[in-house]
Amino acid sequence: MSGLFNIVYIVADDLGFGDVGFNGSDLSTPNIDAFAAEATILRRFYAHPVCTASRVALLGGVYPHKVGLADAVIRPWHRVGFPTELPMLQEHLRAAGYHTCCFGKWHLGHGTRAMLPAQRGFDEFYGIFNGASDYWTHRRLGELDLHEGNDPADDQGYLTQLLGQRACQKVANHDYASRPLFLFVPFTAPHLPAQAPEEDVALFQHIGDEKRRIYAAQVYNLDRQVGRIIAAIKDTGQWDNTIVLFTSDNGGDAMTGTGANRPLRGSKRELYEGGVRAPAVLHFPGLGVGAESQVLSHIIDLHATALEIAGSQGATGGRRLQRILTGAEPRDWLLLHYDAVSYAFCRHGIKVMKNPERAWPAPRSSLLHAYDLTDVQENCNIADAADLSFIEQFELTEEAERIPPLVTPDETRPTDFTPPPNWMPAA
Repeated sequence: MSGLFNIVYIVADDLGFGDVGFNGSDLSTPNIDAFAAEATILRRFYAHPVCTASRVALLGGVYPHKVGLADAVIRPWHRVGFPTELPMLQEHLRAAGYHTCCFGKWHLGHGTRAMLPAQRGFDEFYGIFNGASDYWTHRRLGELDLHEGNDPADDQGYLTQLLGQRACQKVANHDYASRPLFLFVPFTAPHLPAQAPEEDVALFQHIGDEKRRIYAAQVYNLDRQVGRIIAAIKDTGQWDNTIVLFTSDNGGDAMTGTGANRPLRGSKRELYEGGVRAPAVLHFPGLGVGAESQVLSHIIDLHATALEIAGSQGATGGRRLQRILTGAEPRDWLLLHYDAVSYAFCRHGIKVMKNPERAWPAPRSSLLHAYDLTDVQENCNIADAADLSFIEQFELTEEAERIPPLVTPDETRPTDFTPPPNWMPAA
């Protein structure tokens, strides 16, 4: 092939900003920390506050409010998903000559077969369609939700380990001489349910709170899989020809007492830093080793970055990390999230938010929040002193592109809903 970089994106699920060692955690993440020491830590990397929205940005290359998927996650009973008429990252990369693989959590729609990953450009898929499943039985609402392509996979074992094993096998066995590899590994860990192997839980008996103890074991097992994948890439001799990015799809779930986002304020689902600022590490041959960057970056940038690496002309709402991190394309404005009742963005060193708690169906107040980006705990609201004269035009612009939400946070499971066998839609 024509010397294209391999691209490996590893995404944790609900991993707190303060739950990795390189951010001062008391949890054990030796492999992620070792990766950070030989790569670049992205100190200002942002995601959306919930799972589905971040996946829309990463794989769809569009801000989720423009496709109706910014307000809530896709639930098991929903028949909506990412629009099938819009091309996704893996489809662009496959057209550019890449072999495309997704091993992990899809969560972009399973209401029809046309929405499923095997139909949306992945040459190989192994994982779950829903937003979560039992780590041991791999079931959701009683039905098996572990798939090899479109077929049910009745494999036995802890899901995090199964996903790590599959990723390592792909890295080791891929024919790099014929096609570059795009490997997307969206782990389900450490998202609920709180389940981990007993031998991992036993390592954290010093943690008194049971939920936090199991969470620590989930993170520890996740870390081990990240280390295995990185080791596998190095063993193939492809390290200097591979882009590797590790991050989380949103902040930790501090509301449940599991994830920790210290020293940041807030939790998953919120627009405070703890909800949208994610731990992130990037290995990009030619960029810094053991470096740190304070440049604003966002999960949607992973879409733009991969397109440029592949030489694809696909449309994207993101910016290329290889350009913004080197200063070739300076950035002083970044939209973090926008939905029907709230928004957040950074501009000229200030973060502006409306309804940061994302109270639904209406904001608790119309009060604007503005914080200097150096105020990591967001304690001092400077909205009264800041120049926010541009807000009206900003809202008009984004509202013009927002479509009504396809899913909302206040929905409950319909009483007549029964999942299809093995979560496979009939058509």
